[in-house]
Amino acid sequence: MRKADALLVLALVGIVPAAPADLRGVVESGRVEILRWPDVSDYRRHLDAFYRERGDAPAWIRNGVPTAQALTLTSLFAAADERGVRAADYDGDRWPAHLETLKRDPSPGALAELDVALTATLMRYISDLHIGRVNPQRVDFLLDVGPKKYDLPKLV
Repeated sequence: MRKADALLVLALVGIVPAAPADLRGVVESGRVEILRWPDVSDYRRHLDAFYRERGDAPAWIRNGVPTAQALTLTSLFAAADERGVRAADYDGDRWPAHLETLKRDPSPGALAELDVALTATLMRYISDLHIGRVNPQRVDFLLDVGPKKYDLPKLV
């Protein structure tokens, strides 16, 4: 079956996969409006590398439904307080609503936004656990955290 035929079948049964253009648009905007803190511009280059390596395909959504890994991530974010960071910083209490919204609006844009939201939140979470929640250079401390940073796209 050709890709165009497969997309038509998915659309006919109400499953519309996120299109690469939708993912690219969210990544390039540096904003994920569904998140409590929607500015993800600090992670834009990491998000860009992550999705380019995947051919701009969603990582956490399959056939319009969050994967088991996506659901595991939302549980991880909800339990972030147990790891010494604040669950609220990772929308810990908001993921059930985000996922419910996807059921009501499985449009390519909504799917793309949720996928990028999960990826950006995971990158924030990993970075915060590893080097802390505040970049010392942003508050005029002369500490260099560069050597401590992970290659987030490869790690995710």
